[in-house]
Amino acid sequence: MEIKVGEGWTVEIVNPTALGLVLEKILLERTRQDKKWGEQNHQPEKWLVILQEEVGEAAKATLEGSALQYHDELVHVAAVAVAALESLSRGKWAAEREKRGAGG
Repeated sequence: MEIKVGEGWTVEIVNPTALGLVLEKILLERTRQDKKWGEQNHQPEKWLVILQEEVGEAAKATLEGSALQYHDELVHVAAVAVAALESLSRGKWAAEREKRGAGG
């Protein structure tokens, strides 16, 4: 399976079943986050703090030898990264920076 991702760029999906399952888990986690917290539009610095916290939990799971917990934490890492991208795509960060006079 190939997916066109941009002008002149295609990605070959080697195992679409595994990818689909992973993306479904990320989507479910994003849905859970939105239900719990509502739409989040943090500054990039705050998103990075949240993301680092999730990465830390994934690292802790590896140190404790829990493959299942590691898997779950990686889903959280991916979901937080997606949430940060969604927030950035909404354009509210740039608008807030402009209001504060910090430029683009």
